[in-house]
Amino acid sequence: MKKKGDPNGRLTLTNVVAQSYTAQVSAVGYTNTSKAITVNNNQQVNITLSRASCTITFNITNGANALVQLSDGSTVNLNSSGGGSVSKPCGEYSYTISKEGHSALSGGIDALSNVTIRGVMTGNSDSMLIGSSEIVEIAVIYSPLASNFQNVFANNPNRGIVVRPIISGTDQITLLGIATAAFDYAVAFRPLAMQVVAIGGGGGWSRNNLKGGGSGYLNWAKFTTLPDVNETLTVSVNVGGGGGSGEDGQPTTVSIPPYVPTITATGGGNGATPYGQNNGYEQLYGTGFAAKANGNGTSVAYIYSEALSIWSELAMTPVAGHGVGGGGGKDKDIGHPHQPQSGAVFLLIRGVIYY
Repeated sequence: MKKKGDPNGRLTLTNVVAQSYTAQVSAVGYTNTSKAITVNNNQQVNITLSRASCTITFNITNGANALVQLSDGSTVNLNSSGGGSVSKPCGEYSYTISKEGHSALSGGIDALSNVTIRGVMTGNSDSMLIGSSEIVEIAVIYSPLASNFQNVFANNPNRGIVVRPIISGTDQITLLGIATAAFDYAVAFRPLAMQVVAIGGGGGWSRNNLKGGGSGYLNWAKFTTLPDVNETLTVSVNVGGGGGSGEDGQPTTVSIPPYVPTITATGGGNGATPYGQNNGYEQLYGTGFAAKANGNGTSVAYIYSEALSIWSELAMTPVAGHGVGGGGGKDKDIGHPHQPQSGAVFLLIRGVIYY
């Protein structure tokens, strides 16, 4: 049978048959306890419960290397991402988080089970400007031509470029880390919208004639749920290479679980087969993104209706002599072959930086 005790933990049972029993006692925040009892007469049985262990986790924006002091006298040193945890007997605690140059955070913890404490530390008025913010857009770029993007938007205070060196494998980033890499004066960041763009590799020109290969296709996805700024995101990329002479361009894939499933951008066809988008012929090499028939590159086919504004500006910016994802071709006057370009992956972010 099951019975509840009073607020003091007392329970009286009557008309109990004299025999052996096992008493099992449970309470929120305590470890379940069992005790063997032999009933011979009226008697009192004492059972002591031990508090269960609860994990208290701290996830504090701008809390890198901050010190947490708990009301029981213990401390927790937060790591470089403002995170840390400690195991304590379940119960109520208060805390204070301090960091040089920042206003302290304090509050209460009702730890009847595992609990996470979140907050944002702001700088003191005597050490930095408080409360100023601006909306910015950032492009995180994975491409063999990454160095060509380094100075794009260098003089635009609301645009940022963060180049990542990985083109095959996984990369781990946080949004706060990306924001501070693009704007070194930022102390906090709040994302508003995020998108992922993939471009396949360009196809090679035909072996037997002057037909240029098609440019790689574009594919994209948007985040329907935005991650926390301190959450570690695992970006998996495989940037497709440009096709050799008479070969199709390789596809580009990217995924960011659980926010973006794997998306694939197929490579452009070679000059001897049905082409990819921006079909190629003869003088096929680009200065923007895609190459086009009989001339230098165009990026019009890569601008989609829901794109963040940074994407249109980025796609139309000359970044390399042969473009990105462009098909290969031959100069119609001298017959010199132009190499098809590999694809690329772009993570596009709009948000608010605070400084």
